[in-house]
Amino acid sequence: MSRHLMFIPRPDYAWMMDEYSTLVGKPQFGVITGKPLAIGGSPGRGDATARGGMFTIREAAKTLGIDLRKAKVAVQGYGNAGYHAARLCHELFGASIVGVCDSKAGLLYNRA
Repeated sequence: MSRHLMFIPRPDYAWMMDEYSTLVGKPQFGVITGKPLAIGGSPGRGDATARGGMFTIREAAKTLGIDLRKAKVAVQGYGNAGYHAARLCHELFGASIVGVCDSKAGLLYNRA
């Protein structure tokens, strides 16, 4: 395994949509996700995966009788979805975030 850092650019989704639209002869805004807002992208897509998870957490907590305002949450996987999941758990439910980790490291808040 190489220890060199590599830059892998993300795809240009606007270009992909434009090319497909050219092939079919009319604008096809719904053909691809990840577009800029100016050409039909979704304003909430940055946290959409985590926000969807919040609906599941909320409903599971209702069913299980868990008060999320008193919950202590640890997030495994701290990429885009994990970051927003931690943020939203705190902002929407008032939960305490006590731990986060990714594939390299983890943090745990242990109040003595």
